[in-house]
Amino acid sequence: MTVLYTTGPIQNTNLYLANIEVIVRNTDPSDSATITTRLFDESSSPESLVKSNSFTVNAKSTNSELYNAAALTSFLIEVEVNLANKSDKVASTAVQSTVTAFNGVSEFVQFIRLLVSNPQTLQNIEYPITPQFNLFLPSTISCEGENNG
Repeated sequence: MTVLYTTGPIQNTNLYLANIEVIVRNTDPSDSATITTRLFDESSSPESLVKSNSFTVNAKSTNSELYNAAALTSFLIEVEVNLANKSDKVASTAVQSTVTAFNGVSEFVQFIRLLVSNPQTLQNIEYPITPQFNLFLPSTISCEGENNG
């Protein structure tokens, strides 16, 4: 009944990423979820645990944890989700975790996607779709013709 999410190593060589917020939303209508978040320093070998925190997210509520990664040139975030009396598949859809990075003055830098790392067979997680629009323009545009504007 435990699902482990990870960000994978995040490079921060310019030390631009400072504050990392882990937000956990529990949409289950009846059960609370036990959450453990961990920040690892990936710049050393082996990786070392910088900080860990456990908290409860009640049914139909949201909770968050803030980490300071300002001094880490490479780091990793883990989020362990345990939803009592629910299968891994239900837990992974009812409890969604997100990671957002901010710079030193708390301006949004990037949204960091989490991947399921355990159980290894559970990989079909429905992530929210982020719309993307790409506009490709030629280097020159011919404006020949008639303008009836």
